[in-house]
Amino acid sequence: MTKFTLFSEETSGFFKELIMGTMKDREMRKIIRPDMIHLLMEAKKGGLIAVWTDDDIIAQAVLFFVAGFETVSSAMTFLLHELALNPEVQDKLVEEIKENKERNNGKFDYNSIQNMVYLDMVVSELLRLWPPGVSMDRICVQDYNLGKPNDKAKRDFT
Repeated sequence: MTKFTLFSEETSGFFKELIMGTMKDREMRKIIRPDMIHLLMEAKKGGLIAVWTDDDIIAQAVLFFVAGFETVSSAMTFLLHELALNPEVQDKLVEEIKENKERNNGKFDYNSIQNMVYLDMVVSELLRLWPPGVSMDRICVQDYNLGKPNDKAKRDFT
């Protein structure tokens, strides 16, 4: 094991407090959300086969945050590039955004954005042209038993 750190002590402390505080709050208030923090909480309890330490959970949450930030910022950069090259697409998208704003009294929420068909098409095409994950940088170094994939399976999936 190396003593290499990616973040300063202050930044590491911030993430530790943020993640552990969120988990503690959810446990206290019995909040269940279908997200990564919930999965990590289940893993810590042993509900997902492996038992993880607090440091394991914090590391996974930070990795998820950093990886998500990079892919989203790259996708937004390519989206702006493609919209600049295709003004007719930009105009049609702006029109849909204006219509959505009018329909929802100026409010944008998850449901209203889900109903934006052209936006979905633009983002799908962007991800086809500029996929964020063109290569994987992780290698499994040990076997992991995921259990039986279904009731008819004769053996575990390793």
